[in-house]
Amino acid sequence: MGTRIQIEYRSGGGGAVGWSEFVKRPADGYTVAGLVIPHIVIQPLALDDPGYQTEEIRAAAWTVAAPGALMVANDSPFQTLEDFVNAAKENPGGSTVGGVATFSGSDLSTGPVRLAGGDRGHLCSRDGGAAPLISDLLGGHIDAAFWRPVTAVRNSDRVRTLAIAGDDGSRACPTFPPSPSSATT
Repeated sequence: MGTRIQIEYRSGGGGAVGWSEFVKRPADGYTVAGLVIPHIVIQPLALDDPGYQTEEIRAAAWTVAAPGALMVANDSPFQTLEDFVNAAKENPGGSTVGGVATFSGSDLSTGPVRLAGGDRGHLCSRDGGAAPLISDLLGGHIDAAFWRPVTAVRNSDRVRTLAIAGDDGSRACPTFPPSPSSATT
């Protein structure tokens, strides 16, 4: 691009930390931020003060669609999404699913799967992204994790992907099954 670019990564709060700093910067046409849907919409609606309002952020382009992947450890008794939902029906409130932040894509995406089985088990939010989430999963601290398909691909020797969110799955991960609408209704 013929110019220097300075990148600042601000982790925390499912993006809220970075976006709250972003909206305080001058609208100079040079400062940009990466946005994540549904986070930038849901957080201001659901939280008292995430540090920003959706209206303060204007999207210039959408570059990525990243559906979530529901993963379990390879030694998990859950072989399929149906197994996971049936276990939730048999033991409501008994499952723990890890994600990256409350009111994030992982939080919102696990809800319908857990509720399909009558399970009101909670989402265990983890700061720091995939590394602590996969550690919790492999260490047996959570039953499943919901995060990006790329994490499932990178850890395919250690995790089993039960489903990709949505009816179409992921073109980047065509061998992983999509989450059928009937499982979440």
